[in-house]
Amino acid sequence: MNPKRIALAVTAIALVASPLSIGGGLKPSDTYAYATYWEKRDDVTVLLDSLTASFRADEAFIPIPVAIGFQAYGNEYTFTRESFFLIDHSGTLYGAASYEEVVDGYPPLLYDRGFSRGPVIAQEFVLSRREPSDFYPPKGDGGRIDRVHLSPYSWFRDVIYFPRPKSGLEGVLTLRVSGGGIDPPIDVRFKVPLPGIPIR
Repeated sequence: MNPKRIALAVTAIALVASPLSIGGGLKPSDTYAYATYWEKRDDVTVLLDSLTASFRADEAFIPIPVAIGFQAYGNEYTFTRESFFLIDHSGTLYGAASYEEVVDGYPPLLYDRGFSRGPVIAQEFVLSRREPSDFYPPKGDGGRIDRVHLSPYSWFRDVIYFPRPKSGLEGVLTLRVSGGGIDPPIDVRFKVPLPGIPIR
């Protein structure tokens, strides 16, 4: 069986046992700025920007810009595309899209890079060292980075792509970050600012 499918199955089982899998009763995480949400646990901070997704609501894949920082001594963390999951408002789990899926099936990839790496989510880590990350570079770019390692007082920023949820982008969605030393997972709950639907 495909290792990625095994990981998804295990995570899905965990979701069934967790109240966080019940999308209808969730409230968004704290806001850092407009359409920017965050969660802090001990020494790890996860921020995400949901505004970019609102521009791509009809595409096959949805971009979620994230910034993750580790501001303490003692631990180290490793992140790959397989570290990220999207949970829609009905509780359905989606793993991050593969690099090949996005570069072959998502035409706006190159355009996303201009506005989905905004500075607001970087302000939290201004005194930390930024690690390079590029999970989804355009085809032929040659700068693909599949694994990001965070040592103390470092951070990274990237855009994670997920298949567009079958139930749409309404309601409270959840970005789940797991693995690589993150245990238990960190969940950032957020809303996408769709036309006519307030996020507050």
